[in-house]
Amino acid sequence: MGFEDRDPFPSETRTVYCDPDTRLRVENDVGQVMVTAWEHDRIELTVERHAANQADLDRLQVDFSGGPGEVVATCITTVPVVDAWVDFGLKAPRMSALDLHSASGEILLSGFQGASRASTSTGSIRAARMRGTSTLTSVSGSILGAALEGTVFARSASGAVSLYGTLTGGHRVETASGDIEVDGVDGSIDARSASGDIEVTGRLSGRCALRTVSGDIRVELLQGSDVAVQSRGQQNDDQPQGTGVLLIETTTGEIELNYP
Repeated sequence: MGFEDRDPFPSETRTVYCDPDTRLRVENDVGQVMVTAWEHDRIELTVERHAANQADLDRLQVDFSGGPGEVVATCITTVPVVDAWVDFGLKAPRMSALDLHSASGEILLSGFQGASRASTSTGSIRAARMRGTSTLTSVSGSILGAALEGTVFARSASGAVSLYGTLTGGHRVETASGDIEVDGVDGSIDARSASGDIEVTGRLSGRCALRTVSGDIRVELLQGSDVAVQSRGQQNDDQPQGTGVLLIETTTGEIELNYP
């Protein structure tokens, strides 16, 4: 039986009581972080350790502490860990302010209404049913947001970014080589990529910009959009007019614009 088939060591659950709008800070060097909203004034952490032997297990030290205003959960390794990891499962009050980081695992968060920040080095980020301002960043992982409400700032160096929902306010999305897809914009958006394609659907207003060097750009303007379109630096009379501006720029790619 290979290591990847091994059963985890027994899990453990810890609880800290807190304010309804507490700040939750999580840092996990070697595993997944999953955070779900609930209606209780406490944070519950379930820790699941995986290791090939007791020596590796002993290196996976977890700290979980805090009080009413802030709760901290960490697994920070000071020596190399081979074939071992820790998964965090947390439940926290719906209005919690989140600050989440995972070095080598993915982050999953759902159901929160406060400000949320999540960052990974190599893992993906998946956010669902979020309200408020969400800041999602990854070095090499993809970013997926579904049923989002509010403002989103998302950045990935080599992964794709896909956002869906009712995205009110101003949004900023950046990738280096990954594609960008945003569906449900109700406001302004600034999307930039070096080599990825950009696809945006929504009711756009204010100052919007879609820029890529070598990728294609596709825009679906819905009824109620209030932007004048400038494509490759030119504004044509036969394109949509409005009080806002939508800049569309690609150096070598193609542009497709659809509107009512």
